[in-house]
Amino acid sequence: ATAAAGALQACIEADVNFHIALAEATHNEILCELYRSTAVHLKKRFSNIYRDTECLLASQPTHRQLLGYILAGDVRNAREAITRILEEP
Repeated sequence: ATAAAGALQACIEADVNFHIALAEATHNEILCELYRSTAVHLKKRFSNIYRDTECLLASQPTHRQLLGYILAGDVRNAREAITRILEEP
């Protein structure tokens, strides 16, 4: 909904928070700290490279798939989904 409304900063925040939440779900404190400390830099980088919400909106289905695969315990498809997310522009 946020991406559709064109709120770029809110979309960036939501994307980064999604990945932080995934890291926190692992209960791996090192991974969590890595994501939290990287988040500041990711937000700045995304603010510089994205001029609108188009890419973020386009990646939402893959993010939903990733979450579904994780919840289902489907490691293979979760890996494929995260690879697609990382390869997106």
